[in-house]
Amino acid sequence: MFAGWYQDADYAKPYTGSESVDGVYAKFVNDDVLSVKFQISEGTVLTSDKTDLRLITSVDSLKFQSVGFDVTIGTKTTPLTSNTVYKTLNGYVDGNATAYQPTVFSEESQYFMAYRINEISKANFSTNIAVTPKWTTPDGTVVTGIERTLTIERIIGNDVVVNEDGSVMLYNSAGKNRVEYTFEQNVMAGQQFSIDIDVEEDQNMAAWIMSEGGKEFKALLREPWSGNYTYTADITEELSKVKVLIEFRDSTKDWSNNIVTLSNLKVAWPEGTIAINGSGTGSDVYYTIPNSAVVSGSTITYKITTNWGNFAAWSLGDGSKEFTAGTATKTMTVNKTVTDAADYIRIKVQYRDSGWKIDSTTDKSPYYITISDIKITHPEGTTIIYGSGTGSDVYYTIPNSAVVSGSTITYKITTNWGNFAAWSLGDGSKEFTAGTATKTMTVNKTVTDAADYIRIKVQYRDSGWKIDSTTDKSPYYIAISDIEITPPAAETE
Repeated sequence: MFAGWYQDADYAKPYTGSESVDGVYAKFVNDDVLSVKFQISEGTVLTSDKTDLRLITSVDSLKFQSVGFDVTIGTKTTPLTSNTVYKTLNGYVDGNATAYQPTVFSEESQYFMAYRINEISKANFSTNIAVTPKWTTPDGTVVTGIERTLTIERIIGNDVVVNEDGSVMLYNSAGKNRVEYTFEQNVMAGQQFSIDIDVEEDQNMAAWIMSEGGKEFKALLREPWSGNYTYTADITEELSKVKVLIEFRDSTKDWSNNIVTLSNLKVAWPEGTIAINGSGTGSDVYYTIPNSAVVSGSTITYKITTNWGNFAAWSLGDGSKEFTAGTATKTMTVNKTVTDAADYIRIKVQYRDSGWKIDSTTDKSPYYITISDIKITHPEGTTIIYGSGTGSDVYYTIPNSAVVSGSTITYKITTNWGNFAAWSLGDGSKEFTAGTATKTMTVNKTVTDAADYIRIKVQYRDSGWKIDSTTDKSPYYIAISDIEITPPAAETE
């Protein structure tokens, strides 16, 4: 923080701008010297009719024209300045008189400057008062410190202020090294709880997200903590309340005026988790996995979690073929290799009672089923390409597919579309025609020319076998499997 120009390196002779000198020296001090603290009248409580507010800052010497504050309430800013300073100030801590030294601001602070605002009425205890400290150096330069916003309500000890937008301001008025707030918030096991934490100054802080009983779900130390940070925790048990605890870790600082703002609370399932809330007395829940066509030998894996209890589950091919998953309590991990092709996989979960019978009487509204970690793996050599938009052509380049004249290409094409045409394209352009088919085609083609690679082209056709470039292909897929490239047999003499 700039503290004036001087004629000497020891900062003994201020430079006012009128002296004839060969050079000048700039003096800087710690930013904490020109910061803001405040006191209110002893005994003030929330029900008091009025109170006085004393604004306090400090200086490192007597070599200033003036010291003071700009005080903003609403849209009106009032300058408050003085050239009177003090070596000590008195205050009360827990009812006991205490003499404060200027070093409560900084080791460089030598004097207090204070200004009293009298008779603030109870009606204005919640009014924001923005205070910017300032000093004027001997040469007339006005230097401002960091603005602080306060209310009488928070100074009194109403440490928690909930704003209209739902954000929460935690005010550390008691000079403790921590603040906390408990949110009334239902969170399911497996969900994520996130909150934005904003602090006024760079500082070393630790934070926890925990249950009301103290179980920790996330702990974090940031050195320093700067501005706004989104803090997310994975919750492992059902909660109706979530506590956020902030602890200041710099023992050299005075935290008595510190404000932490908590905002933008969110509770959500992790990305990729499907959550289905129960309703009514029904026993069965279904979920169709998008883009889930399978062939014989494909493997389906996923995880089911519920806060219900006993349940049964199935992987249903095309909605009816049963690739049974089994029964479980609370959670199940499925890893199933299917024995039949299917256009899609639908997961069925069934609520069971304590005797494992189907439960069709209990209201399922308080319960949920989550399906996560879904993965479908196809047998080696099988590729499934899903349609999108109205395009008619689908391409797939076979890896390591260089051929010579006489090589044989075999593969199988399967689709849930209908009529299609297909080609094997050498180097992406030479047409080794495969032909047309409905639903499925097995290709066995001997090529007549060498190519660096083979690209398979499949074209959607309508019922009249014309190219279809109008229908949305999103629900449809092309599966290419059983690929084999055989070079020509070696000639023998």
